[in-house]
Amino acid sequence: MIKLNGRRYYCCDEILGEIMSAISAEFDGYTETSSPWPPCSGILSMNSDSRNQIHAIKRDIEVRITEFYEESGERCVRPDVMLGFLDDLEYPAHETDDYTTYAMSGNETKFFNFLYNVCVVICKDKLSLI
Repeated sequence: MIKLNGRRYYCCDEILGEIMSAISAEFDGYTETSSPWPPCSGILSMNSDSRNQIHAIKRDIEVRITEFYEESGERCVRPDVMLGFLDDLEYPAHETDDYTTYAMSGNETKFFNFLYNVCVVICKDKLSLI
């Protein structure tokens, strides 16, 4: 972290470390038959496919943030700038199915989008605390 004119700026590695560990901490307690309490966004259990999706989502978010830093030419950014970037990563509500809807419909694409949004929200929640 760099402090300049009273504002905090974070390097790519710092932000990635914080948000990747937050996503992992949230989903590491899930099994095929249970969830941690309280369950994250109503997700009651995760099979191996869902856990693999979480890993793919983490990699995608990591790549997008790394590209954001590279394209902007900045080595460090303020958390509010990164929060704005993360807002743009979320899928619109009509392209997602929450866990309950997915359990009834089985629409994998919309559930993946839902998981993606959950991970983005976890990232935003973590960044809003630093």
